[in-house]
Amino acid sequence: MPHGGDQQQLRTDFDSLWGASGAAVGAAWGDDPALAREFYLSHHEGLAAFYRRAAGAGQAVIKAFWF
Repeated sequence: MPHGGDQQQLRTDFDSLWGASGAAVGAAWGDDPALAREFYLSHHEGLAAFYRRAAGAGQAVIKAFWF
């Protein structure tokens, strides 16, 4: 994103993501897919808030993942 001035806001819609893969992800939760959706939605909202705060402070975020 450009520094200063107008910045393009990138957004990822959880419902679109869930529509694309929610059935497969939720299947692992057995007979309560609504619980799976709420669990992942909560994490999605938390991450989105984190990225908004970082961007608002002019900070970069580097993601790392280990198994």
